[in-house]
Amino acid sequence: YCLHCLPASLVCRLLNCIFACIAVRRSQLQGAAGSARQCELRDARGRPERAPAADGRRAGASRRAVLLSKINLDATDLVALSGGHTIGLGHCASFESRLFPRQDPTLNATFAGHLRRTCPAKGTDRRTPLDVRTPDAFDNKYYVNLVNREGLFTSDQDLFSNPGTRPLVEKFARSQRDFFDQFAFSVVKMGQIKVLTGAQGQIRRNCSARNAGMTWSVVDEAAQQSFVF
Repeated sequence: YCLHCLPASLVCRLLNCIFACIAVRRSQLQGAAGSARQCELRDARGRPERAPAADGRRAGASRRAVLLSKINLDATDLVALSGGHTIGLGHCASFESRLFPRQDPTLNATFAGHLRRTCPAKGTDRRTPLDVRTPDAFDNKYYVNLVNREGLFTSDQDLFSNPGTRPLVEKFARSQRDFFDQFAFSVVKMGQIKVLTGAQGQIRRNCSARNAGMTWSVVDEAAQQSFVF
């Protein structure tokens, strides 16, 4: 999914919410007693032509956690950042393997029926909200969905199926405030990964594709290898 698939007014509300959370967390980090820590801002990422493409939505939570550890992120960051799926749209092609030829047993039966009405056969070119409960709100209902076996992608539902990440899913499902606090912290933390400055970076003209001629980034490498947020 991507932001340019959404109405402009909704994108503005989403970005305002995210940036407000990030601003609060950056202020807390930089203003902590005895801390000289600064939160650099990372403005870009790119992908080389040689990079492999992979469907991260099918990657297990354990493998994604291992990859994240290589870039100084942990399971808590993984679960919190995955909460970005509380808003946006998913194409049928991204989850049809959970419906055809046999239904994924981790899917809630009622939810599976809803998905089949949207995507009645393989190859259907339609989209459905990532969050069935509150598709237009940035909240913690993504985690409520997972607890009820209503995660759209395999990688989403794996966060609840995996005993190592399930307690975090349950925690964020109970407390939206805990999710917001951790999401802001994890986004700031992710923004400190190999910060690019000056001519090293880019601001994407299209959020779903890199600008021409840019270098590879560690974030894109991890995403292409095994997961996407």
